Amino acid sequence: MQAMKHAMEPYHWITDPDKTLSNKLGFIPKAVIIGVAGTEYASPQAPKIVPPNVTGISSVDSALGRAKAIGSMALPFQVQAAATAPPGEGVKRAVLGTMGLPVYGGTAEQKKTARAEREKILKENAARYRQKEKEAGR
Repeated sequence: MQAMKHAMEPYHWITDPDKTLSNKLGFIPKAVIIGVAGTEYASPQAPKIVPPNVTGISSVDSALGRAKAIGSMALPFQVQAAATAPPGEGVKRAVLGTMGLPVYGGTAEQKKTARAEREKILKENAARYRQKEKEAGR
């Protein structure tokens, strides 16, 4: 929980100026960065988007993943907090965020589960890509 979010801002500018600057950008610059870089959010440390397998066409799935990331930025912060929260914590995080006491991250077990799920999706995408390359004779 971060009770002194605004009071810590000068410290954040000193310790991590590039990340703090990216957090201060408006919607359109952030959307451009996400669209061009293909990252989950506009930050130098942001992980690349792992596109879901919706259509089976990698370029379309990548565009859908980028559109989803950009669309989620347009949501109110309470909805964002609830949507990105670990299972069972959405309402709590939305209420706490509304009160000015946002909760970030998760437990070690929740992070481990999220990493495993992301790794699973990456492996499935790689396997599909290799299969398509074999079928194409490359």
